[in-house]
Order: sequence, then C-alpha cells, then structure tokens
Amino acid sequence: PIITPDMPVPVSNLVNNLADAGFHVPLTLFSRDSLYKLQNQPLVVKMVKVHQNGQNVYILDSSQFPAEMDMRPLDWYSAWERYLEWISARQGLIQKRMWSCHFHFLARKDKFTDHFSAILLFDIEIRSS
Repeated sequence: PIITPDMPVPVSNLVNNLADAGFHVPLTLFSRDSLYKLQNQPLVVKMVKVHQNGQNVYILDSSQFPAEMDMRPLDWYSAWERYLEWISARQGLIQKRMWSCHFHFLARKDKFTDHFSAILLFDIEIRSS
C-alpha cells in the first residue's frame, strides 16, 4: 500500500527480518523518512546476502540509511516513539516497559541537548548488546 505524508507509517517486515537475523536494528530505521522509503519504495532498498545457519538469507542493508550517530535530538525522540510500538508488537508489554524506562531515563537527563552525543552513544551501546 502507498503511504501518504498524513498517514502513520507501519514498520516494514524488512526491519523485522533484520532483527530476526540477529543484527542490530539502527534507530534511524524508525524515522518517518526511512519507514516511508521502506514502505513506498521497496524496489530501491538494497539488500545484502548473509550466510546464517547453513543458509543464505537476504537482509536489509542498513548502511543505506542515515547513521545513528548523526541523529539529532528531535529525530531521536520521534524514532524512539515508533521503536517502542515496534518492541511492544514484537516482544510484548514487559519489553516495551523496560525500553520505555530506558528512553525516559535518557530523555530526562539534565542538559539533554548539551550532552546528546554522549546520551546517543550510550543508547546505541545498550540497544546493540
């Protein structure tokens, strides 16, 4: 289905497949622009072949999207909202609550924008582990 700018954009199965294959899912995949591209332009999305469990599988090449370390605070905040909904759908309310606590802990730090680079780095490390 074609998604228009005024519609909520669903998370693509390509994001789910990346997570299912055990790869880090960058928060930038939850930006409106990235989700829009995944939903409306699937034929231009690059895939990579990986060998896993004795099989070749194709997964989303996340390098074609903006780097997480280049996120701005507002982009980070809006991507987190979509990420929490995705986590809830995939892993349930307990996991959503856990990640929500993590997000709110970081978002409420003193001088958030002044320390955003360090906060973002910490956030990426925690979500990658």
